[in-house]
Amino acid sequence: MSISTLSISKISVISADERTCSQIQKATERMGIYCHISDHIDDKPTDLLLIDVQHYFADIAVQKPIRQSMPVVGLLAHGSPTEIERAISMGAMSVVGKPIHQVGLYSAFHMALKLSQQHSALHQELDTLRTRHKLRPIVIEAVIKVMETHKLTEQKAYEVLRQYSMHRNLPVEQICLELSQGNMSYERLRSQG
Repeated sequence: MSISTLSISKISVISADERTCSQIQKATERMGIYCHISDHIDDKPTDLLLIDVQHYFADIAVQKPIRQSMPVVGLLAHGSPTEIERAISMGAMSVVGKPIHQVGLYSAFHMALKLSQQHSALHQELDTLRTRHKLRPIVIEAVIKVMETHKLTEQKAYEVLRQYSMHRNLPVEQICLELSQGNMSYERLRSQG
């Protein structure tokens, strides 16, 4: 089984179940993954957290904040709907049931990693959209200034800004911000685009 597609070299297992931890350690070693075992969430660098759901909710000391970008797999004892809901509430993006099997671990790791990457990409896209939304007044101001300076319609003025932004390989909002800060003159804009 090739693990290279996973991009996981080390995991942290949060559980007090020695037998299960031993099974996980053996399975991950066969996959070429280093396995750190702890009874609580610590600050050790890791690519993924595998958390025993029963252990997590049974001990308040275990319940530390989990980095939002961290892929989390919930380890289930029974697979009951309540246990699955608890896994989701702690941030699990996939689950694996006991007893441990290498194929089940691989699938759970892969799913958690891929969903975590998608989640991060969506958050980044949302941040970009928020920034663009905040800069809309500056874009409107720049369009008006280009309209006045070059005697253009609104559509043509925006097109000039867009063409210049493509020429510089920057977002339109960045160009408008530079213009509003005086880093470039409106008069030269049309000749440089």
